[in-house]
Amino acid sequence: MKKATLLVSVLCVLVFLLVGCAEGYRIPKSKELVVVNDSDSGIIGINLSGIIEGESLKGFSTVIIPPGAEKSYYLPPYADSFFISVETELDGYGSIRFTYDYKVDGRNETITATYTETFVTEGTYSYYDGNIELEGSNTTEVK
Repeated sequence: MKKATLLVSVLCVLVFLLVGCAEGYRIPKSKELVVVNDSDSGIIGINLSGIIEGESLKGFSTVIIPPGAEKSYYLPPYADSFFISVETELDGYGSIRFTYDYKVDGRNETITATYTETFVTEGTYSYYDGNIELEGSNTTEVK
């Protein structure tokens, strides 16, 4: 009787473990996007938009990310492509459209978007030219 009870208990634990592990594959988690401000001015606006199965998803965030700071956003796990644009206090602007892989080597990697800007002077006109560099999750720029 003790052996039967122990066997049933072990089987129940095994079933719960297997069902719990399989659920992670059926219900994917969101993709973390960390925006890092590596410029001399604060970020005041971030626009995120994506295309998922032909449908457009849009969102704008009025934020303040001081120089040297970062903020996390969460993207859907699967998307055809995503677009991010950044606006700064000094009227700097940068944008990039990209794709990403949900899993890399079986892991859900974080995407890091680092914003930098350069002061440009063309004759009497000057402005801040922003640039966004992406790392992680096999991100690829879409031109």
